[in-house]
Amino acid sequence: SNIMSQQQQQQHHHPNEALQQPNSNVASDTEQEEQEVVFFVENMTCGGCGGHVRNLVESVAEITQATVEWRLARVTARGKGLLQHYAKDGGEDHDGERAMWQQSVATLLEKEGYPVHFS
Repeated sequence: SNIMSQQQQQQHHHPNEALQQPNSNVASDTEQEEQEVVFFVENMTCGGCGGHVRNLVESVAEITQATVEWRLARVTARGKGLLQHYAKDGGEDHDGERAMWQQSVATLLEKEGYPVHFS
């Protein structure tokens, strides 16, 4: 279980590391507010699953923070521009084109056995 040990190491990053890096894209930061999106993930049967799903979701570039409520099968993701090109599953305006981050999340989670539903 190589993957698990890597993820545990990632959790030991100093929480302030990101703040100390010089911010090179200040202009684009101010243009795009952080947005919050709620979606649903199947097969989370315990808090351990929830933690695993959270790590996977937070590994997606556009997502800065994820909150997982595993009992509700619910994930709340925060990030910049998440609602741009956001595609709901089965919505009338759904032409099969998900946003990049949605595709990343769905691919990562479904590979691990957690089907994703965007609503």
